[in-house]
Amino acid sequence: MIALLALLNRPEPEPTWPVEVSGFSFSPLRGDEDASKGIYPTIEEIDEDLALLQGKAKAVRFYTVADTMAAIPALASKYGFKVTAGAWLDNRLEMNEPEFERAIEVVNSNPNVTQFIVGKEVMLRADIPQAKLIDYLDRARAQ
Repeated sequence: MIALLALLNRPEPEPTWPVEVSGFSFSPLRGDEDASKGIYPTIEEIDEDLALLQGKAKAVRFYTVADTMAAIPALASKYGFKVTAGAWLDNRLEMNEPEFERAIEVVNSNPNVTQFIVGKEVMLRADIPQAKLIDYLDRARAQ
């Protein structure tokens, strides 16, 4: 019986990995770094990680402009990456406006930012009222 199960459940070979992919979700946190605790990578660490991706992807996506994460688009530009920037909104309402304003600044000052995502999971987590998210989205479109 075990032999039959083993025969029926044989692993399939992994598909060939392409030389270059469209993009990566980029979170350059290392070891003891923890965004939820406000511990972010250094600019040098972010740059090192982007250098590793050069030639392997066309774009990177990141989720917050907090601390050193705001430098990602400028650093990514050195390596020819397009960028999808994110503004992380959550139930810490006092943090949302500064995050949003800084994200707008980062997006507007980096021509390699081709997409901007605002509060991607806010409704899923029920962090802010729907009307407030709509307000952020309307403001992002206007700016």
